[in-house]
Amino acid sequence: MISSPSFNPVVVAMAFVLFPPPLAMMRVAVPVLLLAALPLLVRENGLVVRRIKVFDEEKALVPRLIAFCRTYVRNLLRLTWLTLPWMLLAALVGALAAETIPAYGTHLPVSVAGIVGVAILGTLLPMPMALDVALAYVLYRAGVPVPYVAVLLCTLGPVSVYSLSALGKQLDWRTSLRLGGAVALLGSVAGFLLMVSPIFSR
Repeated sequence: MISSPSFNPVVVAMAFVLFPPPLAMMRVAVPVLLLAALPLLVRENGLVVRRIKVFDEEKALVPRLIAFCRTYVRNLLRLTWLTLPWMLLAALVGALAAETIPAYGTHLPVSVAGIVGVAILGTLLPMPMALDVALAYVLYRAGVPVPYVAVLLCTLGPVSVYSLSALGKQLDWRTSLRLGGAVALLGSVAGFLLMVSPIFSR
């Protein structure tokens, strides 16, 4: 869930091609630190022993294919029902933000509250693989302050509201909150480092 979008070779190469080396290194360092902290964030569940039933008589091929297709369609519809509304909501919010936020809004001064807010937003936003780097680059070229760009670059990829909700249902919601909080915290730290560093000021 974390390493696949974060350490995809194409995505990592995009980060190093599009951004200065310090920003690209932050894009790699945040998921590394997150993976290293997983044993502290995700507690091990108790061992559950399950038995596997072996049926003596084997069903015919056609009933097995029908049962497979029925299960496949049911799971596909369930996945669509769970994810499509969130995807439409994310698209609507993104379109509204693009149309309503004025151009000078991208040049607002960097603040601690702003970095924390952007980190929480970046942690929750659903983002397809590689689009996080592309979106951060568009904002970078548009003149958005570098600390905000760094926060989004570090928080958009590892998790989203989808993965956190699935994790909460499969394990528990406290684990989901800890993981999401860790991503937002690491992204905020990246933004704070760039905020206090004069090297990255525009």
